[in-house]
Amino acid sequence: MGKPLPVELRRRVVDFVEEGHTHRAAAAHFRVSIKFVNDMVFLKRTTGSLEAKKQGNGGGHGKLAGVADWTLRRIRENCCLTLDALVVELRQVQGVRAHRVPVWRHLRGLGLTHKKDLRAARQKRPDVARARQVWISRHQPFMRNMLTRLAFIDEPKVRASETSLKTNMAKTTGWAPCGASLVDYAPFGHRNTQTPAFAGAGSSSRPCAMTGWMRLG
Repeated sequence: MGKPLPVELRRRVVDFVEEGHTHRAAAAHFRVSIKFVNDMVFLKRTTGSLEAKKQGNGGGHGKLAGVADWTLRRIRENCCLTLDALVVELRQVQGVRAHRVPVWRHLRGLGLTHKKDLRAARQKRPDVARARQVWISRHQPFMRNMLTRLAFIDEPKVRASETSLKTNMAKTTGWAPCGASLVDYAPFGHRNTQTPAFAGAGSSSRPCAMTGWMRLG
């Protein structure tokens, strides 16, 4: 979108017409279009000013602006709400009909971004949380310092443990303010090859599992 012509030029065009010249003569003299001359004369007569109007809609005054507080509250209640579901709720609850594209822009204008840090739901179980804490604070540092004592099980009859679970039904994205993390939990599982191993010796050995096949020798 081009910039409006200066106010000084507008004023000179109108003054030239008010001196008795025709609109066509004013357009030729100032090298502007006849429509521009007509618009300036009409603007001066109706408003008394030659200031250009603000270009663009500026935002913040559309039909979604009136439901901004409701939208923020609804997203806080359900951060995983999809655009299509929000469009339906806007129509049914607020009586506002809008396409999903302006709804997306409305959410971005409210400072919301689409993201999620998906974690295993079992991490919230107390026993799993305690076991994770022990593993992170004690076992992992021990294994990093005792790599030479790490023993792998290399028996033909020992097969790696495999688990398989369909987890792509869980929604992997959601809405959260810019700069803030969005953490959610869902049942986790994957089909992967793991190699069992023991770190240490004797009664102090600790079992663990390595992702993937370990090629020994």
